[in-house]
Amino acid sequence: DKMRIACILIHNLAVQVVLADEPSLDGHSLVIGGMPFEARPVYDASPEAMACGIEVGMPLREAYSLCPTAEFLPLEESQYEQVFQRVVDVLDGFSPVVDIEKSGCAYIDITGVGDELNLCQDILRNISTKTGLGACLGVSSGKFFSYIAAFTSKAGMPLIVSPGQERDFVAPFSVDLLPCSYETKDRLHLLGISFIGEVTKFSKEALIAQFGSDGSLMRDLSHGIDRSPLTPRVKPEAAAESI
Repeated sequence: DKMRIACILIHNLAVQVVLADEPSLDGHSLVIGGMPFEARPVYDASPEAMACGIEVGMPLREAYSLCPTAEFLPLEESQYEQVFQRVVDVLDGFSPVVDIEKSGCAYIDITGVGDELNLCQDILRNISTKTGLGACLGVSSGKFFSYIAAFTSKAGMPLIVSPGQERDFVAPFSVDLLPCSYETKDRLHLLGISFIGEVTKFSKEALIAQFGSDGSLMRDLSHGIDRSPLTPRVKPEAAAESI
């Protein structure tokens, strides 16, 4: 069977963890990372804060200037990691291969599953029940396409890309979503290339000549080809002692 990969994505993981502990903050503009006077970047922000122009990675002082009424909260990274580990524990029960891309994002191998929709709904229910988090989930035959599906789906509503439909699925999305360098994306925009589907107009040789390895990668992805392998996480060994 052709490989089938599910991407599980937790949007605003830190914000969700905070709201689980303090539901009264729901609907408020939240900025996580520290106090406005600290020389640190924004780690996460609620949709209400992002609506004011706040972005992850910008200096906290800049975030304050954009939204001085926002609630600025300290960074508790270990707490977010502990909660996400519970998500990973759930995924271990559904697949022997769990690939952790970053905190809040994981991939699992679901090749050979007959009813993908039923499986995805079961995964999302378990994550919600056991962690309290709202997760997004996308399925396709490649990691990149599954990520885009999860990124654009709604929490609790899996988006499944049928085998062979990856090229058509990804075509209308912005080239900014490509896993390429910022320089490559800037040059694409300068050349008038805004959507991934437009990349298919160029030959592989022309793209490599212009963008090097990024050119080869974007050519494959724009044609619905993703050769990125799943990398199973290394599970920590359990230590036991007996008398």
